[in-house]
Amino acid sequence: EICGMGYRKALEFLIKDYAIHQNPELVDEIKAQPLAKCINKYINIESIVTLAERSAWIGNDETHYVQKHQNYNLQDLKRFVTTAIAYIEYELNYAEAVNFLDAH
Repeated sequence: EICGMGYRKALEFLIKDYAIHQNPELVDEIKAQPLAKCINKYINIESIVTLAERSAWIGNDETHYVQKHQNYNLQDLKRFVTTAIAYIEYELNYAEAVNFLDAH
């Protein structure tokens, strides 16, 4: 029953770490932002924004007595977070490949 809270926290670390990677000059600002604001202000890839927002909603439901999104559960949260990770890995790997020639 407490797994949802763990996934929600992991999502926050994932999104904030990615936002900091993309905006290293804004570390303190990003750390201080609530997750929802961080997603909307610092993440500019629609697929990641959508997955992160929905994951946060489900994760929040996992921490509250009354759920707002009763058709979704921990399995959906895990699936959405896993997919967000895949998109972020794609973006980071793509950026590395683009910069490959600059490193040599």
